[in-house]
Amino acid sequence: MNKNTMTGAGIRLGTSQLNSFARQGVPQSLIVLTDGVSHDDTAVAAAQAFNQGIQIFAVGIGSGINRAELMNIAAQNPAKVHRWTPMQHWMGFLTKSARSCVLSYNSTTS
Repeated sequence: MNKNTMTGAGIRLGTSQLNSFARQGVPQSLIVLTDGVSHDDTAVAAAQAFNQGIQIFAVGIGSGINRAELMNIAAQNPAKVHRWTPMQHWMGFLTKSARSCVLSYNSTTS
């Protein structure tokens, strides 16, 4: 099995899933988490998603991130490109966000 980062394949899979399961009339977005060094073509996959109305946010995690690749993934929109390092910052953000979603859900269902 190839152990290289295949971000383009992930974008194509996300696009396919959105096309299959997304509700009509609801804006579609992908959040791509990557080390920023893909070993396949991210530009073509991202352009295809963009042409289908899907916005992509690119998050590079760690060091050695290829910013140009992140910009290609995010349709050259710097507001949709983020870099998080070290990993503890990312995990703290994710934990806080998940906790917020759970608390919000619990308060609306109680």
